[in-house]
Amino acid sequence: MPNRTLPRVATAVAIALLATMSPAPATQAATSGPSVQTVARPTYGFTLAPSFKVTYEAYAGSDLAAGGKPAYVQVRVSKTPLTSTGRRAWTYPSHLQRVGLTSTSRTSQITVGINQGHGSCVGARAVDAAGRVGPWGHTTCIARFFDDSQLERKGAVKTVRAKRFWHGVASELDGGGQLVLRHVPKGSDVWVLGRPAPYSISSYWGFTPRVIGMNSTGTRQIVLGQDGGDNVNRRSMWRAHLRTQRLGPVWLRRDRDGTFPIEGIVVIPPWARSAA
Repeated sequence: MPNRTLPRVATAVAIALLATMSPAPATQAATSGPSVQTVARPTYGFTLAPSFKVTYEAYAGSDLAAGGKPAYVQVRVSKTPLTSTGRRAWTYPSHLQRVGLTSTSRTSQITVGINQGHGSCVGARAVDAAGRVGPWGHTTCIARFFDDSQLERKGAVKTVRAKRFWHGVASELDGGGQLVLRHVPKGSDVWVLGRPAPYSISSYWGFTPRVIGMNSTGTRQIVLGQDGGDNVNRRSMWRAHLRTQRLGPVWLRRDRDGTFPIEGIVVIPPWARSAA
């Protein structure tokens, strides 16, 4: 499949920095001091873009001792393939260990990269002007779609092109055609990116839906497109109504007559669901 230009769509995550009075040396893993807390997350935990943005908002509070005002933020990042059963160890990029805050609105913004078929998790903690280090706050994870070309093709699958598609290309399943993603972790949520002909972005497909079947590691079939999908960023998304039951493949196949071009698939493993 030819190279395609990736859309530079950014997902914003707002994080508030709150402060407490309990002192803690900056040289140790502190359990007190300024804290970091997630106050807003994306509507969906996935993106089509190669990066997303994290915005930090600092609040000094009214009960701080002298020097307790948050001075900067330290950020840790973990990037993991979505077919992994656990999140990879944290990394501490040097350029993210002293993220400054504006003097007026006390805000800052960073950009975190994310590869196709991977999830990027981000955590942060604050350091105040007195050197006190707060605990690591809520972890936010964003997953990025597997492009249709990253999936295993079986049987009658053809390529269709239209500007309406992600990257301008999609895989259309004919009778017997399948797209397969191997090694999906148990307990994963599955989302499919695609749209039935004539490639409408409407969330209701009328009385003649174009449907495919989804099967997840031996569980019951799930019909997509029958009741419409979610219109997200002018893309049609379908979510499986059950989580995968065990480690194994997820495959997509056409269930009835009609066309249903598939642009990609994303899984949200248990470790990629935002958590403390």
